[in-house]
Amino acid sequence: MDIAISNNAAPENAASDGVLLPLPSESETAWHKFRELNWLSLLLFRIGLVSSEAVAEEYFSLEGKPLCEDELDFLDDLSESARTIVEAIDEKGIEKYSSPMSLHLHLSRDKLTLYGCIFPNIGSGWKLPTERMYNTITDNGIVFGVREGVFESILENKSYMKIFVVASGIPKKDGIDGEIIDLYSRETRIKLETNGDDDVDYKNLNWLQTVHEGDIICKLVRPTAGEDGTDLYGQPIKAYNGKMPKIPAGNNTSVTEDGLALVATADGQLSFKGNCFRVDSLLKIDGNVDTAVGNLDVIGSVSINGDVTEGFSIIATGDIIVRGIVEGAYLKAGGSIQVFHGMNGNSKGRLEAGGNINIKYLENCYVSAKGFVKCCSIINSTVVSSDKVSVIMGKGIIVGSNITGFKGIDARSIGNEHNRLTTLTVGSNPILLDELNTLRKEVADLEHTCEENKKNIAYLENTTNLDEKYKQLLNKLKLDQSVNSMKLNKKKQRLIEINEELSDVDGQISAIELYPPANITMGKLKLTITQLERMCRLYNQDGQIIVGKR
Repeated sequence: MDIAISNNAAPENAASDGVLLPLPSESETAWHKFRELNWLSLLLFRIGLVSSEAVAEEYFSLEGKPLCEDELDFLDDLSESARTIVEAIDEKGIEKYSSPMSLHLHLSRDKLTLYGCIFPNIGSGWKLPTERMYNTITDNGIVFGVREGVFESILENKSYMKIFVVASGIPKKDGIDGEIIDLYSRETRIKLETNGDDDVDYKNLNWLQTVHEGDIICKLVRPTAGEDGTDLYGQPIKAYNGKMPKIPAGNNTSVTEDGLALVATADGQLSFKGNCFRVDSLLKIDGNVDTAVGNLDVIGSVSINGDVTEGFSIIATGDIIVRGIVEGAYLKAGGSIQVFHGMNGNSKGRLEAGGNINIKYLENCYVSAKGFVKCCSIINSTVVSSDKVSVIMGKGIIVGSNITGFKGIDARSIGNEHNRLTTLTVGSNPILLDELNTLRKEVADLEHTCEENKKNIAYLENTTNLDEKYKQLLNKLKLDQSVNSMKLNKKKQRLIEINEELSDVDGQISAIELYPPANITMGKLKLTITQLERMCRLYNQDGQIIVGKR
């Protein structure tokens, strides 16, 4: 909307407030220079409002800011109006020319800003009353955001031919979309490490992301509501509310009650699949554990579809399943270990399980299990089980090995005709004995600590007028005493359980063939087998190791 108003009915003898300058007496070249100027600049100079004919475009901008697109459009219209006046002045001469004051208005496309510019009266031109200026605005439907006293201020300061804001609406404020701030990567990234010699460790690829139940996976920022605006016609401008992004919640994840975080609901490996974070308690490796996969440290269980090659390790809080073979590698499971084929450890391989171990064969390796160990053959290996060692499937042979089965050892054939020494131990559990010795030391230390705390508490309680520092110390000692007493009771109870477990076991050794030499240990009893025994059963009776029949 462009509006131009003036008082064309002004009488010829109306007084002029403008300061008039005579036509310049410069040469023809100078006159052409005037023609090349912006028409507004030229008009300002011609009527004496500025002292220089060259006025920068910023003179017509708002508060010295660069002109916006709507202001530029308005400036073009103003310049055209100025051109008409300049040409009329040139034709009549400035001493004879007069024109009334005029108000030019321009409404921005978004209907939120009304721009104005006042051309002053020239010569005997009539001044425009401010009342008529305001009426022109309301007549064109502008009813909101008109600045109070805006025209009076312009006239008082004689800020003619400058663009100013007549009215301002309230722009809408669209809401801000919600945001998801990831605390874990959505991509699988290999992070190679270096050792002290700056050599790259290509076995630890560190590509797994492990999480525990309750860990925050990503934070959620809620969207904000929009605020409606009002245009100059008093019409509302509808604002958009921010949108909530899709929450990437997958398997074993959930959004907290306050809606501000996505958390893991189980321990396991975190990955991003199908546009969702998911936590898997079972990690599946389709191929081998080698340089392409690296060492694995897993919360939960892991299933290997191929082999575990030499020098690599797998640590899992749950079970480990290997469908191929295990070479000179290290496998440690909080649960059980199952190897579909076998393990030739090359004197480096090691298996440790918090549960059972099922494997086809064991060669040149060390094996420890809190559960039973079952396999088809054991050769040149050390095997320790807190339960039984059972080698009765397939060939069922034990050769040149050191076997400890707390609750017993069963095999088809132990030793061979080549006089390879085999050591067999039952009724004695190295794992439990280590735990027993550790517990005894911890119990002794805790008893001493509790006794010292008891003395200090009694001393402070019998002291009168304790200051704040010693009152806090007394409270701390009482809290420590309570916690230490709970720990002491638990450890004493575990001592009782271990002693009962060690005393109640009646482990036996059975074999179809038992070749010499074989060293047998049952609790504190020892026996060396010096001749071939067939269909035999060894057990403790009345403080002696008896070699009987199966």
